[in-house]
Amino acid sequence: MKRGSSGPNLRPGVLPLVLLLVGCRCGAEEATERDAGAPPIEVTTTPPDFPRDDHGLSPEQGAAVLARVDGRAITVLDFFDDYERLRGVDRFRFAMPRERGALLEARLREELLADEARRRGYADDPQVRAAREDAERMAWVEQVRREHPVVAPTASELLALYAAEPERWHRPARVRAEYVRGTREEAETALAHARTQRDPMRAMREWVDASTSPTVANGQLGPFSDPATGWRDETPVPRAFAAAAHATRPGELHPEVVEADGAWYVVMPVAMEPATEISFEEAHDDLVREHARQAFERAIGNALPEAEVAIDQRVLATVRR
Repeated sequence: MKRGSSGPNLRPGVLPLVLLLVGCRCGAEEATERDAGAPPIEVTTTPPDFPRDDHGLSPEQGAAVLARVDGRAITVLDFFDDYERLRGVDRFRFAMPRERGALLEARLREELLADEARRRGYADDPQVRAAREDAERMAWVEQVRREHPVVAPTASELLALYAAEPERWHRPARVRAEYVRGTREEAETALAHARTQRDPMRAMREWVDASTSPTVANGQLGPFSDPATGWRDETPVPRAFAAAAHATRPGELHPEVVEADGAWYVVMPVAMEPATEISFEEAHDDLVREHARQAFERAIGNALPEAEVAIDQRVLATVRR
């Protein structure tokens, strides 16, 4: 790593603070040997003008220059931003004061890697641009979220939301279904075996227990609705599986194996729940979340720039099928 020979020009009153918090050992041979060959630590930079936590530092303390890379300053505030972004083992490691210098070295290494990547033209790589644009969008969205904190809805607002979509609170009939999953040959063999037994569900489970194939599994899914109703279940199941289960009487085997998500299934619905109306009390938590979602969508909409947008409704209809 490239290192300058001179240290940061800190004011006398700030230097002890920096040394205490950072414990910087940048340039020490012992540190270099211990960290040699260690996997790089991903340290991202804070987007420009993004609101920052001061980490309990005064403006003067946070602005103290800890190191420079080709003239670019890395401040004490930058250092603590890096630490706050760490997760898991890295965060635990750098919580120890003697390791703080290694975190600074990681930041310096990242700066040099970024310089070399730009020199080699990676800034124009499509994947790099897409990742940068995604990070910029998320940073802006989070800023909008902070500027518009969630406001608790009133009872009348929740009642209005409940009344606005009556079909949303009419939950259609749902089923639970037992299954065996495997290759097509395995599923067909399991189905043929279950058909010959007086208790098909027990036969399915015993067949799976006796199988040594790593692709064979069984279990139960549900409750889930018929995909033809358009209802969105909290835990969706494969569309073909759900359609087969709703087309079969509970306690009976679906006559054919069903392909879904690259696997083949034996399907046997075991219980049916009738259609129900979800009361206002039952819907309360969903309504609160919906109120917050709509408020945030309005905030985003108000912040978006004006643009001419055209949607081809005929083409849109084809993707809604």
